[in-house]
Amino acid sequence: MANPFSTRFFAQAGGQTLVYAAPGVTNVLRCLTVYNADSGSGHTWWVQLEPGDLYIAGGVEGPSNPASGSAVARALDLRVVFHGGESLRCFTGPSVFLTGSGYKFDS
Repeated sequence: MANPFSTRFFAQAGGQTLVYAAPGVTNVLRCLTVYNADSGSGHTWWVQLEPGDLYIAGGVEGPSNPASGSAVARALDLRVVFHGGESLRCFTGPSVFLTGSGYKFDS
C-alpha cells in the first residue's frame, strides 16, 4: 500500500528557470503559490510538465499593492499527477516568487 506524505517540491525566486526532476515515485502537484514583489508592473511566470512541454499553469502576475501594507500571494489549487522520469519546469520573471507543494507516494 502506498503511503502518501506532504512535501514542498520547489521554491523559486524571481528571474529564474528551474527544473524539478521527480524521484522514482508517483507525485501530485497540489498547490502553486505565486507572489509578485514588484509594485510597479506585472511579470510572467509558468509551470510545465516534461517531457512533452505540457502547460500546467502560468500567466502575468499583477503588481503587489504597497498601500495595503501586506504582501498578497495567490494560491492555485491543482491535482496534477507526475511520475519518476518526468520533470516540472518552472519560469519566473523578475520579482515573481513561486512555490509548488503536494504529495509523494512511497511506492
